[in-house]
Amino acid sequence: MKRIIIVDDNKNDQDKLSSCIQKFYESIEDTCEISCFFDGVEMLKHFNNRFDMIFLDIDMPGIDGISVAKKIREIDEDVVIIFVSNLPQFALKGYEVAALDFIVKPYDYANIEHRLKRANRIRIHKEVEPLILKVSSKTEIVPLKTILYVEKDANYIIFHTENDQYTVRGSLADFETVLLNNNFSYCVKGVIVNLSKVIKIANDSVYIKDISLPLSRHRKKEFTNDLFNYLGSSKGEK
Repeated sequence: MKRIIIVDDNKNDQDKLSSCIQKFYESIEDTCEISCFFDGVEMLKHFNNRFDMIFLDIDMPGIDGISVAKKIREIDEDVVIIFVSNLPQFALKGYEVAALDFIVKPYDYANIEHRLKRANRIRIHKEVEPLILKVSSKTEIVPLKTILYVEKDANYIIFHTENDQYTVRGSLADFETVLLNNNFSYCVKGVIVNLSKVIKIANDSVYIKDISLPLSRHRKKEFTNDLFNYLGSSKGEK
């Protein structure tokens, strides 16, 4: 579940944005918890580093959104900040606090959806919990960063890692949410690839080390977009 904050002094804008966010997470069969505030001072009283994302209005009475974002960064360097405003000229201010994006009002669902997809896939520095896999009579702890790709084989799931291979009984659906939210993407039905391990895409194949995996026509555009978004966000972290 994603924990999201909206800070906006306009109730109608709060409601519209909240509705768009709820619609997005319902569409991907995920959940979110949204906390709304009318000003940054009140929000900061409740803020901690357990939130995933903040939609922050820039032009508010009292303390402005940029100043609020600077205080947020003193507490949490990694939380995703997306600025919102009626005034597009404020967009460049986001670079001062490493904001992910900027949205100009009025809100449009397609616009919000695009930002949320990007935010969901961005690499966040917070420690990602490893997978705990029950392999035969043993329990294996597998860090996501060590996984090359995951594939379905009948009633089993095979995790191919840098140094080993783990086979567990189950379906990809059991692991899909955590993988897709941490820079993995389907290259073909039944195969999810770690985008950080991709060295190239050529013709209809994805290459990881010396491994060639099929890239279906149906998935090619979205997989390529996912890879470009990942590469863009990882450059921004350096």
